[in-house]
Amino acid sequence: PWTFPLTINDVKKSQFNVYPNPTNGVFTIELDDNVKYDVTINNVLGQTVYTTSTTSMNTIIDLSSFEKGIYTIELKNNTSIYTEKVIVE
Repeated sequence: PWTFPLTINDVKKSQFNVYPNPTNGVFTIELDDNVKYDVTINNVLGQTVYTTSTTSMNTIIDLSSFEKGIYTIELKNNTSIYTEKVIVE
């Protein structure tokens, strides 16, 4: 049987949710499954401000000591990279 690449409509926007968003700095990264990801959080200038790794479906991140603004959350494993933005206010 032939297999065809997925169309763009078949691809989920991301494999994780971030809530609450906007946040006061403490937020949860909710994954679809228990896959290990390296988590990198960058500020608006592209500087890495926080790194960790996660294998759980819910990971709490505390950026409340950081400046207000928009941060990019990047989840990376051997096969995929997903990004999402979070607003700290």
